[in-house]
Amino acid sequence: MLKKVLLPTLSLFVVCVVIAAALATTNMFTSKKIAALAEEASTQARQRILPSERYEKSEFVLNGTTYTYHTAYNKSEVTGYIFATSANGYGGVISVLTGIDCSGKIIAVEITDASNETAGLGQNTAKEEFYSQYSGKDNTVSVVKNSPQKNEIQAVTGATISSNAATAAVNTALELYNQISSGGVK
Repeated sequence: MLKKVLLPTLSLFVVCVVIAAALATTNMFTSKKIAALAEEASTQARQRILPSERYEKSEFVLNGTTYTYHTAYNKSEVTGYIFATSANGYGGVISVLTGIDCSGKIIAVEITDASNETAGLGQNTAKEEFYSQYSGKDNTVSVVKNSPQKNEIQAVTGATISSNAATAAVNTALELYNQISSGGVK
């Protein structure tokens, strides 16, 4: 009886240890490469949003939440800021990068993750035809279903919640910019 229980238990234990060791070894060899690829993707995104010679990473606390942003420089002159923000959408968190110039105007926006949103609906917020609507806005942005005006964008059809979440993230970036440019941090 003991042999009937002990042998399968011991076999299962050995298999689990071998698999765990293999996963740990794989992680050890790939984690640096994954981090380097993520940093490269982040650098490329910054260059698309607000091309500059260099970026300086900083953090800012707004309403108890810490946000990361990059100050963009050409030579020693500040050319703008890129804010990493997010908001809860229909299926999960929507992550956004927002580039804002020194006058407070949105240069560009890129939705970096909307993968938890509904395919064919909310995930469409990650398409350029949606997020390009933010360019040129300079004040709190709102979402409308039809005929957007000055500081409005048109929601993705069938994905108003996702559109509102992306817009909330962009508005957070605008609020961060206003705090930083008015003496919070430079």
